Amino acid sequence: MINSIEENQIISSLVKYFKRSPLQINQLHSSDSELIQLNVSEGLILAITTDSIVEEIRLGLYDDPYLMGWMIVMANLSDLAAVGADPLGILISEILPNNFDDNFQTKLQKGISDACDESKTFVLGGDTNFGDKPILNGTAVGIISGGNIISRIGYNPDDILYTSGEIGSGNALALTKLVYKSEQDHKYKPSARLTEGKLIREYASTCMDTSDGLISTLDQLMRLNNLGFTFNDNWDSSLEINSKILFE
Repeated sequence: MINSIEENQIISSLVKYFKRSPLQINQLHSSDSELIQLNVSEGLILAITTDSIVEEIRLGLYDDPYLMGWMIVMANLSDLAAVGADPLGILISEILPNNFDDNFQTKLQKGISDACDESKTFVLGGDTNFGDKPILNGTAVGIISGGNIISRIGYNPDDILYTSGEIGSGNALALTKLVYKSEQDHKYKPSARLTEGKLIREYASTCMDTSDGLISTLDQLMRLNNLGFTFNDNWDSSLEINSKILFE
């Protein structure tokens, strides 16, 4: 059932060519970060993830270099948060536009630096190239020591679904910028829920990052666990709250 999602089909077709590490404890599609067993007696696990910002820049959703830098850090750290890992740092590959100026570079690096400062982590290294359009890729690494391991699989029929923050701000940004072509100053600056992730790991049955949107996240969880969700919330109220947060 999980392979009926197009992206999952592509991933499954790609990884069939690779041998899987015997130290890797997560299964395909089952976790936001790859989990590598380092020390069994101490319960030490390496969490590693990689994510890119390409389409968001090409479509104009992220047209501010500061936001580009901020998001490449937070998008990767959010995947670490979903498994309750403490970040060690991030490596970033930057493909800079051939005609970039000092202002673009300064804002981009400032966004990266501020995101790392807020998350109490570091840029460990990376790579730089040049191209027609900016493209950013990050690889974040973290450590899980002791306690439970949490993944996308494991929720039960009587479990209650929670989010660690307001939902819908990313969708609201896309709607206003890409559909309504708004030039308004958008207050979009999401943060990785690293502290919440460590708490969730100890008490929740499952967890998944919602960077791809709430509906997409729930669809993945339902397919992986063969269970559905029942909603009794006022969605209009939730969207109204997020509109105020995004544009206040």
